Amino acid sequence: MSNLKESNTCPDGYRALNTSELRELLQNDDKMDQIIRLNEKFQELQVDREMLLTTNRSLAEDSLARRPRLCNGKLQLAEKYRELSNLATTCWEKQSQLEAHVQRHSLQTAQNLLQEEVARAEEHSELFCLPCFTGAAGEVHGGKRKPG
Repeated sequence: MSNLKESNTCPDGYRALNTSELRELLQNDDKMDQIIRLNEKFQELQVDREMLLTTNRSLAEDSLARRPRLCNGKLQLAEKYRELSNLATTCWEKQSQLEAHVQRHSLQTAQNLLQEEVARAEEHSELFCLPCFTGAAGEVHGGKRKPG
């Protein structure tokens, strides 16, 4: 195992070991753990792992801290949707009522305008027909003139 020291510093150093030395190395768990811990790539992975765990823990704590606000926001949003639904229903009902009122009002307005026009026409026709029914003195004689 004279080359074990070299194998710690150079990964390719394991190629210099013979089969019996490699078997001995594989059976020595403490030595294998030490080799792995000293490996540069393993150390980088450990640092990355620790950073990821720290970041993950921070994100989890932040997420847990925000959970009550999120739940409250969901409840408020659900309430707002219920209010919106009620308002939309009320709006549709009022719009239907308004349309019905406008339709009735339009018909009533048309009827009123027609009645006014009929009254004017009757008045106008009375003005034209009045001389036919009046005498020279302006007396009405049932449609016949009194001989003079």
